[in-house]
Amino acid sequence: MWQLDKALERDRINAQRPPDCWCLGSGESKSETAVVADGRDKGKSYYTGRQLFCPCPEGQEAKVKYAAEVAEQQADDIQAKWDGSEIPSRFYAFTLATSPLKKLAKKLMPDKLTGGQSIFLWGAFGTGKTGLAVGYARAWLEKSKGRNSILFRTLPNMLSELRATYNPHPEKMETEQNLLDQYQHTGLLILDDIGAEQISTKGVAWVQDRLYQIIGNRHDEMMPMIFTSNMALDELEKRLGERLTWRILEMCGKENILEVKGPNLRDS
Repeated sequence: MWQLDKALERDRINAQRPPDCWCLGSGESKSETAVVADGRDKGKSYYTGRQLFCPCPEGQEAKVKYAAEVAEQQADDIQAKWDGSEIPSRFYAFTLATSPLKKLAKKLMPDKLTGGQSIFLWGAFGTGKTGLAVGYARAWLEKSKGRNSILFRTLPNMLSELRATYNPHPEKMETEQNLLDQYQHTGLLILDDIGAEQISTKGVAWVQDRLYQIIGNRHDEMMPMIFTSNMALDELEKRLGERLTWRILEMCGKENILEVKGPNLRDS
């Protein structure tokens, strides 16, 4: 009997609602589903991750509130990922919009980038390469809505971190493999100052091998990187070898090998 009463009450409320209302004034949403069209699970439904809201006033009010909550969560996620990126304080607030290199900054907007997602920025000391790299990283993070992580490393510091694992501090038992995993799998890796590292004759093979493990893995998994260097790619080839520089070229594409020209911005 109670089921009949419930159905009658629903019909009474529904009669007073707009014709296309299905939430009965509750503003409650429902998860969107879709049916797999092909593949092994053909014909099965799955959740798309989107929420659907009733077209009635209560439903649309709930939709606005939900969008505000999602935007707030995304802003928190972006800020958390940015704070964890280890970008140096000097560059922390850099954006493409505030870059003095307007032409290059416009080209580096994620929506306008051609070729691969990776970028190689090269040019003389102080021309603004790192600032552009950080600005692009910020735009990339915002475009991903905070879903992916960023890690900033200068190449000299990266190599120092790896070497330090051979004589670990008792309170910090970091392993070389843990660091390599971090460099290989972070969402976007900024590798700054390639070519600034000091390499002894005996150490060349070790540096090339570690860089190949990092860059080669990211190349194979199609994971983006931003490289900055005072050297052109053909100059780096003499230092790091053809195997590495060829992968950098493949990751970036010729369109994203960009020379950064201009005066030393640090003198201004």
